[in-house]
Amino acid sequence: MSKMTVDNMVISTQLSECVSFSKIHTSSYNLCYEPELFFAALLSSWSPVHVAIFHNSKVIVTGLKSHLQVETILDHLIDYVHTQQIVK
Repeated sequence: MSKMTVDNMVISTQLSECVSFSKIHTSSYNLCYEPELFFAALLSSWSPVHVAIFHNSKVIVTGLKSHLQVETILDHLIDYVHTQQIVK
């Protein structure tokens, strides 16, 4: 067997506060919310990592390459949702 590498990690977590999508008025470069196409807000600030934030405050992060990325992105995500006032 050849050497194995991690190419993609997926993390699932829950925000401690409720998400309020009514506060998302327009899609921006970093945040896209189009409920007719997909029922989660998509955050793509960290290419190739993508974050999906659902109405029930569940968060799915895909495209991660390392555990260090997990901590960094989740810390930034918490700051982002508070700055954008997406949480109640």
